[in-house]
Amino acid sequence: MLDRKSTKKPLDHLRKHLTLTFNSESDLKDEAYMQVLKQLKDHPEPDNEKRGWNFFSVLASCYAPSEGLYYSILNFLLFEIKHNQDPIIVKRCNYIFLRLVKTYETPERYYRSDNELYHIEVL
Repeated sequence: MLDRKSTKKPLDHLRKHLTLTFNSESDLKDEAYMQVLKQLKDHPEPDNEKRGWNFFSVLASCYAPSEGLYYSILNFLLFEIKHNQDPIIVKRCNYIFLRLVKTYETPERYYRSDNELYHIEVL
């Protein structure tokens, strides 16, 4: 979310994160989701918040959280869809909701290409 300085490109950070979490236990995947949600809640920098939503989209397109967290995240997204005033964030929430449901119901077990990650992120 660019909260810290780095010489890496955003896509390189994304790839590193997915490498660490993609084949890990559900606890680590849940932690990834929780960290993103924590960053999204009342983030002071709108541009960085947008990057957080983009990252959330990537997670939802790559792997699902555990069952308990899954339903909590869906409720969070529904709340944002109904109450957020920013149409771009509402659009992103709808996308994340649909991707999360699909990933949860039919887990996609392949690594996303850089091209796919780029297009998910810039939706």
